[in-house]
Amino acid sequence: MSTPKDNFSILMNYAASCGVSFEICFGAFEDNKVCNAGICELRDKHFRIITNDKLANASDDMKYAALAHEVGHGLIKLTQSDSEVLKLTMLRELGHPEATHNEIKADQFACMVSKKGMLKLLNSFEGYGNWIELEMRKQAAKDFVE
Repeated sequence: MSTPKDNFSILMNYAASCGVSFEICFGAFEDNKVCNAGICELRDKHFRIITNDKLANASDDMKYAALAHEVGHGLIKLTQSDSEVLKLTMLRELGHPEATHNEIKADQFACMVSKKGMLKLLNSFEGYGNWIELEMRKQAAKDFVE
């Protein structure tokens, strides 16, 4: 049986075959209320994923699920224009369902790496952020067929 780390390596190899590269910086920002990671594009098809210390020290299943979620955002971005990415960022801040759908698409990459880890990660967000979005994401993760 493969581990979350093995599954993450497969995902990274797939991304590389698409011409996409990632660098990961653990502990790069200080907000440690919840396990957290973010992604930014440094240049065409090259992304940086940053995490806080809480995620850097999380269990492997949570850590690799969170990283896979961010890789998912990078791969999804390949199919979106810059204006679509900006629009979804703004809609997410407003709690709009279209942005939640985009998060769920990225969550599917995380579930491929570790469904258990993704559910643990989502459960760790209880009490933070948009409750409705969180419940929709949890249900989608539970429904994900491995």
